Amino acid sequence: MNIGNLLLWVSLAISLASLIIPMLPASEEGKKANILASRQLFYLNGVIIVFAFLFLLFAFLTNDFRFSYVYNNSSFSLPFMYKIAAIWAGKEGSFLLWLMFLPLIGIVVAKTEKTSPDIVLGVIATMQIFLLAMLVIESPFQFMWDKYPEEFQGRTFLPAGIDGHGMNPLLLDPWMISHPPVLFLGYASAIVPFAYAVTAMIKNDYKSFIESSYRWLLFSLTTLGIGIFLGGYWAYKVLGWGGFWGWDPVENSSLVPWLVALALLHTMIVQKRKKALLRSNLILSMIYFVLVLYSTFLTRSGILSDFSVHSFSGGGISWLIIFIILFYIAAGLFLFFKRFKSIKGEPLGEKFWSWDNFTVYGAVSLAAFGAVVIVGTSMPILSGFFAKNVASAIGDFYNNLAIMFAMIFLVFMVLSTISMQNYKKITAALIGAVSVIASIVINYYFSAPVVPYILVAAAFFTIIQCSLDLILLKVKPIINSRIAHIGTAALILGCVAGYYNESYQKTLSMGEEEILGPVTITFDKFNELAGEESDCCLKHGGSSLAFTMLIGSKIKKFTCPYYISEQTNSLYREPYILRRLSGDIYVIADDHISGIEKASVIFLSSGEKTTLGDCEIVLLNLRAEGMMSETPATYAEITVNGRRVSPGIKLEGDHYRQIEAFVPGTKREIRLQGFDPGEKTARIYVEPSHTAEIPADTVLVDLSVKPLIWLVWLGTILIAIGTAYATVRRQKLG
Repeated sequence: MNIGNLLLWVSLAISLASLIIPMLPASEEGKKANILASRQLFYLNGVIIVFAFLFLLFAFLTNDFRFSYVYNNSSFSLPFMYKIAAIWAGKEGSFLLWLMFLPLIGIVVAKTEKTSPDIVLGVIATMQIFLLAMLVIESPFQFMWDKYPEEFQGRTFLPAGIDGHGMNPLLLDPWMISHPPVLFLGYASAIVPFAYAVTAMIKNDYKSFIESSYRWLLFSLTTLGIGIFLGGYWAYKVLGWGGFWGWDPVENSSLVPWLVALALLHTMIVQKRKKALLRSNLILSMIYFVLVLYSTFLTRSGILSDFSVHSFSGGGISWLIIFIILFYIAAGLFLFFKRFKSIKGEPLGEKFWSWDNFTVYGAVSLAAFGAVVIVGTSMPILSGFFAKNVASAIGDFYNNLAIMFAMIFLVFMVLSTISMQNYKKITAALIGAVSVIASIVINYYFSAPVVPYILVAAAFFTIIQCSLDLILLKVKPIINSRIAHIGTAALILGCVAGYYNESYQKTLSMGEEEILGPVTITFDKFNELAGEESDCCLKHGGSSLAFTMLIGSKIKKFTCPYYISEQTNSLYREPYILRRLSGDIYVIADDHISGIEKASVIFLSSGEKTTLGDCEIVLLNLRAEGMMSETPATYAEITVNGRRVSPGIKLEGDHYRQIEAFVPGTKREIRLQGFDPGEKTARIYVEPSHTAEIPADTVLVDLSVKPLIWLVWLGTILIAIGTAYATVRRQKLG
């Protein structure tokens, strides 16, 4: 019996019951009893869902490879902490993680909400039902013989000693333990502001909507933001492309909901103080949640598999995700237009120069930025309506867009704060003068274009102004916003510093010193297996490239992982980062070629002639034999010093066997290592003679200097602190 699948089916049944029971016709006393029963079922369901999650955790910790999900994401050698993280390494496990958060969030809502939370619990139950339906269709508890029936041929047991496939080496990083759970906690909690909006419209009572929703919006914004920031740092540290944000479609799909949530936070603040924007906040609460679902569709439907390195395959749930999105859009819009006339807020101030207007303008610009990004990200989908395959917008498009909106954000942050505090003109002018001077001092040396001057001046104005507010005003309600705004300005400063990145590229021969920008670097050796020099290599268990770097008078030895991953059958490499106050030195080992390979391996096209050591080699053609048999073979017809030989490759069962040839008159082997019959090309190995000169190994190194990149990380930390402080403070205030 499959206990895991049984738990999912039982949970689905209880979720349906908890949703349906309060809708049954009954007397007033009966309705109260039904609501109480529904809530008890919701709590019980939470226990079952947590137990299902723990059951999957137990399967990973005990290496229960009967389950295909465990087999595909774990192995005997996987360290303990990564066995836990492997739960959310795939699509099914990440959905189960999301599902587990929902009842926990619902219980907190039920225990902290002063008014009746049952509609909120009902909305959460609908999401549980949808997630459970997806997990029933694509279950993390599916047995191997059910997943791969052809390979097992009716058997319902595993061969003795079978080991799992293991985890993708890119995921073998400490950030894998924290980044996905925090991100999915943000996703899961996004349903609560939506649920409070639905509750307000069903009851046609909007008095408590803002207070109840605001607390959860802060929590969701904080967790989603921290999850995104962790992902950015992880990408910078591991992927080796030199950046923290590549405008990848899946990255964008997480960023856009966060931008909308940030816009909603500011419009909710306006509603709390001015009682305006009620309709806008109801709509934005719905949009935020729907965008989280749309993010899930982009990530897990497979529609972006050709455009994103992060995307999962679609499987059989794409249609269900589309239905879920349409369901919540239809339900939200139906309630909104049904109550439209009764949803009334106070008008905004008529004066242009007012805090509330500048805050709204800033929120609108945040939402507009998100809208443009999501349209660019959705181009593969939108192009389908026109029968054209159009890729997502490219990085330069987003970068130019971000520069423009960064200026707008900073301007409205400054204006809203000035208008609120009634700054004297002389104070604002003095801050402005200091900011402009700082911008000129920083940018002038680099002969920068005008954009960095403007951004740096605006960022410094924001930092100085917010810092003065914190020091002079000493008012608790402004602490969180000022810290977050300082963080935003620091983040923008760190991004502007990217204008002055310096990049160098050179092929290094083993043992020879080369100057790359501010450092002298030497390629020392190729480590066949991980050595003591590299903790990272020990973590991955692969080979590495060893270097010595001289920077000033300091000598730094380091290694970069570099090997073919058995799990993905692709090259794995990881950068080395030397962190300094002035900025990081970022080293990527791009293309290693061993000396023995140079002396023994050649690529030839049909009819091409070349010389390798003491051999003159000509590829005549590729010859196939026995293509319809169980042992097909391919031979390379070549001449070596005028004499014909035929090395080949033969398929025998599940493996290939080399058909060797020899250099005429010697015992030196010749092997066919690979071929392309369409292009008529072959990779030929010729064993060098004992007198052959073996050239030195070489490696192509990309080195870049990233000034003040730490400002990006500082900015994200301050933004997270600001929103987290607001969350904690709001919770204390009740």
